[in-house]
Amino acid sequence: MALSTNKTIFLILGIFTVIGGAGAYYGYTQMRQVTSLKYRTMEVDRGDISQIGTATGTLTPLLVNTAPDGSPQETVLMQLEANMTSAQDLALKEGQVGDFSVDAYPDRKFTATLRQFNRLATSTQSSAQNPNNYKLVLDVDNTEMLLKPGMTGQVRLVTESRQDVLRLPSAALSYRLPDEIRPFIEESAESSEADETAKSSEGGRNARVYILSPSNLPLPVNIKVGFSNPRYTEIVGGKLRSGIKVIVANQDTSGNSSNNSSASAGSASNGKE
Repeated sequence: MALSTNKTIFLILGIFTVIGGAGAYYGYTQMRQVTSLKYRTMEVDRGDISQIGTATGTLTPLLVNTAPDGSPQETVLMQLEANMTSAQDLALKEGQVGDFSVDAYPDRKFTATLRQFNRLATSTQSSAQNPNNYKLVLDVDNTEMLLKPGMTGQVRLVTESRQDVLRLPSAALSYRLPDEIRPFIEESAESSEADETAKSSEGGRNARVYILSPSNLPLPVNIKVGFSNPRYTEIVGGKLRSGIKVIVANQDTSGNSSNNSSASAGSASNGKE
């Protein structure tokens, strides 16, 4: 027997209601899964940022005092030759003072002054895939006569630094939204803030980081950043303040970044870095 018109309409509405309810439930479960994710976060804080270059070098004699008979007596001035590799373009300058340590005196730091440096040629690949290589020659004071020619050790040069700046973990700049989260994040809502940040009179370059909303969703925040090292980056513009937690990318054992969710981490430590 054929269904009446009213019964047909009610049947169609019932089917759409079931389909709509299933879709709503699917969307609800997806949202629950997204908002239940855990993120690794670290705090924005104030502190120092230093650009540090390190290298292994070998000592050679430079000035040797001789005995009356002409035989070498003591080496009062030595030079250290080292090859330095850095992911950053170091601000090296002649006359920069660093320190040098050797295995024979693990608790001692010897002064080393940069006399000359040369940047070594790299391959034709992009600089993002190639580190910066430098050949350094440093003068080392050996008036205490503790160092011997041929000794090897670590040299450490602070090439540039910023004191008491607003900073965030550099890993926050590497965080990218996972695909399953993107549909729930309204990036366009940040367009006005992005324009405001871009028009700011402050220097620096534009960047985007993410903070967590009360519902545990990543929220994009546009900022301007300045001086940086692999651990910290200076904030020179935008709405981030000290104490705000930002989402950071995880670092695997090879130093590569990933966006795998994990438990929340503590705040970044203060002090020089």
